[in-house]
This record gives sequence, structure tokens and C-alpha cells, in this order.
Amino acid sequence: MDCSALQARHCTQGALTMTIDPSAARQRMISRRAYPLEPYPGSREKWRCLCMNCTSPISPRYDNVCNGNQGPCKWCSGKARVPDHIAEPEMFRAGARPLVPYPRVDDPWECECLHCGSVITPRLMTIRRGNRACKWCAGIEIPPAAAWDYMFRLGEVEPIDRYPGVDKPWRSKCRNCAREVKPSLHAVKNQGSRGCIYCAGNAPLDPAFAAQILRESGAEPDPSVPFPGRRKRWVARCLIPDCGLTIFPIVQSVRRGSSPCPAHATYGFNPAAPAFVYLVMETARGIAKVGICNVGSARVAVHSRMGWDLHEQRYFAEGWKAYAVEQSVLHQWRNVERWPVALTDAADMPQNGHTETVETAPGRTADVLWAYVQKETELLCGPET
Repeated sequence: MDCSALQARHCTQGALTMTIDPSAARQRMISRRAYPLEPYPGSREKWRCLCMNCTSPISPRYDNVCNGNQGPCKWCSGKARVPDHIAEPEMFRAGARPLVPYPRVDDPWECECLHCGSVITPRLMTIRRGNRACKWCAGIEIPPAAAWDYMFRLGEVEPIDRYPGVDKPWRSKCRNCAREVKPSLHAVKNQGSRGCIYCAGNAPLDPAFAAQILRESGAEPDPSVPFPGRRKRWVARCLIPDCGLTIFPIVQSVRRGSSPCPAHATYGFNPAAPAFVYLVMETARGIAKVGICNVGSARVAVHSRMGWDLHEQRYFAEGWKAYAVEQSVLHQWRNVERWPVALTDAADMPQNGHTETVETAPGRTADVLWAYVQKETELLCGPET
């Protein structure tokens, strides 16, 4: 039969007749795991093919496979029994030794894994689809003894219930704080979790307890503002006499020893001491950074040694004002102008401060960026005299 005759074949559906392109029909059969061995014969004629799963010769009809959603191979679909002399060698090649007679292609078949020795029940159908015979060797399942060892060795918890599965909560006891927790094996084995949300600081924090933490550190939370969470800023008032500043402490930082009030911090940047707001530039990468430092600090000199040039700086007798201006400028850059952080990886700025960076661009020069500092300074402190 010549090519023109093949292309003249039609697929009849009721009164509607449609011509099927032979090349398109071939591709559709291949996509359903049947490899044609001859030209397209017609939608309702048997088409000699090779099963791409089990390599058996088959003769499905195009209409049944592509329009009727039938599997092309009677062996793989379970409609025909695979002979024992074919099934057993296939299972051996997949790494499993059958322990009982072959059932059917889609039934569990009790075998012994040739790699780990476990008793397994793979299906020949799944083997033909490219899956591994042993779920333990494939990492789909983990033996209970190995799972317990992972939790104890990689985490800081000891399971107290039977192993429920890799992704399910597993009732355990933390070896550090002795609290009961429910981590999953997947979180401990694959995601770096230590297993205890309390020791990691991820457990929900009671608002009353959070307020007590702030009071003990010298700050009174604003009763009109609900507790936002341990890692978010909470509106509060400094309780230190002669201060009374409205402050925005983070409970998690306070628990780790930070002062809730920046005016009384005794490390790093001191908001009570004179300070500068500065703008430094790195022209090679086209990046600018706004920052603050106390008077006498070597911060700007460190930037200079790392290849950054000082564009401008502004003096403040009180460091907290410098901090307020810096935060206002960053708010304008990120939330109003929608300018993203230029350096997203801390490793790109070894001297720290990558989150205060922005890319330069036409209309975003050093002078334009510094104008934001001048504007926020004027709003906070009034016009310069």
C-alpha cells in the first residue's frame, strides 16, 4: 500500500469522517508506549507494534488506544497472563528472586531482594514501568530499626511509639528538654531538623508568656497590639526611668539576650551615642548600600578596604535618629519604589550588610539615592540650619 493510499484512510465516527495524519498517529502511539513497526493501517485495523515496556510484539488498534484509552499491551495491562518463563527472568533482572509462583502482572509477587535480602512484594507491571523492585533499596520505605537509628543519631529525640512512616508525625521525647514532640523522619533525615520545635524555637509562644518575657527585660507591650509572633516586632514602651521610648522589640531576640530598647544596648551599634548615616558605592558591580555606624567606628574604613567608596555621610548627635532614618530609607526603597536587595547572598558581602544594598541604574544614581537620606532626615529632624 503506497503513501497516498495510507493518507486516504479515514476514521469514521457516526456520520463524521476525519482524516488522521499518519505521522501524528505514530507519535500518539509512541506516547502511549507502543512503537509502530509498520506504516499506519487505519484507526480500526490492527497495527503491528512493539511494547515499549516489556518489548513484546503487540497488535493494538489505534482507535482503542488513542480514542478509547485502552492500554496497547495486553501483557502489561493484565488482560493476558505473562508466561512464567518470561516473568521470572524479568524479576531476576530487576534484582528480586521470586519466592512463590508468579501470580499476575498487576498482583504483588513475594520475592527476596538480591541486594539487601528483605522480603518484598513488587508487581511485575511496576517493574516494567521502570520502578525498582525493593522499596527499601529505593528509599521509598525505611525499616523501623533504621528509622529509629536516624531519629536518635541525626536528631535530638528518642521515639516512644512505633514507626508510622517516613512523612508522618512520630511521637518522640526530646533528649534535651524532655518534652514530647512529633517530628517526621523525613524532616530529621532529609531537611536537617533536630526534631524538637521547643529547642529550635519554633513552637507557638503563648502571648501572656511573651509579654512576661518583655516585662522582665524592661519593656511593656502595647495592650492594643496583639502579639505578632516570636520573630516579628511588637510595639512596646521602655520601662527604664527617664526613657519611656516607644520601641519595637523582637521577643526571640530578647530571649537570646538582646536589649528590648535600642537606646540601652551595650553592644554593636549604640543608639544613645553619636552616629553617622552613610552611603557607600561599589561601581564595579553597580551597587549602593545605606548604613549606620557610631562615631569612631571603623565601619566605613572596612567597606573601603573591601572596594567600596564613601559617597556621603550625615552626622546625628543621637544614634537612634540615624537608625530611624536608615530604616525609613530602606522602607522607601523596598516598599514604595519596589527596589529589591542587590546582594541576596551574604557571602557576596563578607563585611555584612548585604540586605541594605540596591542596584544603581539610570535615574538611580548615588545623588538620587542620597536624596532619600536627606528627605527622611528632614522629616525626622526638621530642615538643616
